[in-house]
Amino acid sequence: MKRDLGALDSQSFDVLVIGGGLVGASIARDAAHRGLSVALVERDDFACGASEGLPRLVVGGVGHHLPHGPGGLRRTLAEGALWSRIAPHRVAAQRCMVPIASRNPARTAAMRLAVDLYGRAGAGSLPVLERSAARLGAAEAVDLEPAIDQPALRGALVYFDWRIDEPERLVLALLKDAVAHGAVIANYAECDGLVYLNGKLSGARVYDRIGGVWLEAWSSVVVNATGAWCEATVARLLGDERGIRARLSREIRIVTQAIACEHALVFPEVGGGDMTIVPWRGMSIVGTATDAFDDDPANAIAEADDMTWLGGRVGDLAPAARDALAFPIDGFASVRARSRTPDGKAVHARLGHFVDHGSDGVAGFLSVGGGDWTTVRPIAERAVDRVVAILGSPARPCDTAHAVLAETADGEPDAFAAEWRRHYPYWPAGEIETWALAYGRALPEVLACAGPALRPGEQAREAARFAYAQDEEMAILPDDFARRLARWYEVSRPGVAVRAAEWLAGRSGASDPVPWETGR
Repeated sequence: MKRDLGALDSQSFDVLVIGGGLVGASIARDAAHRGLSVALVERDDFACGASEGLPRLVVGGVGHHLPHGPGGLRRTLAEGALWSRIAPHRVAAQRCMVPIASRNPARTAAMRLAVDLYGRAGAGSLPVLERSAARLGAAEAVDLEPAIDQPALRGALVYFDWRIDEPERLVLALLKDAVAHGAVIANYAECDGLVYLNGKLSGARVYDRIGGVWLEAWSSVVVNATGAWCEATVARLLGDERGIRARLSREIRIVTQAIACEHALVFPEVGGGDMTIVPWRGMSIVGTATDAFDDDPANAIAEADDMTWLGGRVGDLAPAARDALAFPIDGFASVRARSRTPDGKAVHARLGHFVDHGSDGVAGFLSVGGGDWTTVRPIAERAVDRVVAILGSPARPCDTAHAVLAETADGEPDAFAAEWRRHYPYWPAGEIETWALAYGRALPEVLACAGPALRPGEQAREAARFAYAQDEEMAILPDDFARRLARWYEVSRPGVAVRAAEWLAGRSGASDPVPWETGR
């Protein structure tokens, strides 16, 4: 995957996607799979916004899915299972536990019904869900997950979900798949205006924030998939926020020492949503605190007060975990856009928001956003269906529900990792397995970057990943390298961006090989 601005400037595309997050990457992948010529530009780095802070559980809590009915729940579970088929090395099976400490019989019965319906909705097409749904007594539940121990505990419900430890790398995998099917993509390329020819939308003007040059990307359709920046992008390109009604919300999560053992702990909230403690590479991710956000999404951070409040709230639900929650290792915030009504109230929109600006006099310009792991593929399919209709030319059917990602290795992920472990028996325990999950079939290329040493040191192994990130994953600025190695790696080995800057200086022979700031 190479950054080639010349390719972006020298040809005409069917569709130009603005935004390199989960939604934009999914749209680019869908369109490329259908045989359309696709370009994608991202103002900053790929998956650097809300995508980096996506929930680690694919489906999440069961209670808030029930309003969609059994049919909607079945579709949600089917979309969740889809990720484990198209990217098995990136999606792990995860058992979840709902502690029952309520003395309200009606609420306890409602949660039991939710888990039962969850299992039944997945039965047949997803039989593993039926096998995993269970009810445990208090003593058995505490033996499995000591963090839930409290005098009021009456038992626990167990159900099945999936976990994604590296959402930023999964977004990157979607982009790699789009490129494998002919898409042209570039980070640090900002769409600054639309281009018209004879009064018809014909593409966009793009500024290369690294090279400092302007170019024009010609396309028949332009799709705005900039997430929390969707309204601002429309305002910049069209002069106002025509057709867009979205409300921004900030989501706070904290990272702690390991609290959950093998289960993700789910605490349904009375007002809707869930508090969760999810196992995460020897640590736990705790969330989510949500509030309204009116500032630039780039300015969203997890303040100390936010992390303290979240730790205290979850500590009330899991008193045995209060010590770990009182001293979080890290915290992060992401901003997401939710649809809203004309009076400004946020509403749930299963398939996000979709605006065809043809009604505003700009035919061929679409804005798409919202969604989560279980809705983003249908969102992308719907968007590309509209693109195909606008183009008025035939395209292949959507195959993203069953086509595996280009980086997915043949066979089972564990067998693939075991095979490469036999080739590298002296590497530290777990290292080959971790790399296999991160790189899939590209693992041999990354291993080759580490050189011929039988057991390269930690610095040499990290440098190998830096080299692959720069050569094959469009890492340019130091923070990009930290993102390519994933957030959990940065949390467990702080200072990745600083070490990447030093590595870049050594590789190029310059003291400052890349600009730290990319503003004009």
